[in-house]
Amino acid sequence: MIEYSSISIKLPLKTSVWKDIKESVWATFPQMQQLVTDYEMDDNPIIINIQTLLEGLVTKTVYVY
Repeated sequence: MIEYSSISIKLPLKTSVWKDIKESVWATFPQMQQLVTDYEMDDNPIIINIQTLLEGLVTKTVYVY
């Protein structure tokens, strides 16, 4: 990540969780592919790992249908 140090402004990543008027709970987080594009980090394994981590955290903490 040293060569992409400017990405640190985007980290730590945030997750947003909210309840709508129908009482459904929703969660979202930034998609790493956009950071890959913005910072020209094609196929960087760290970014793929971050995406996998975020997906896993959200999947384990909320009901995904």
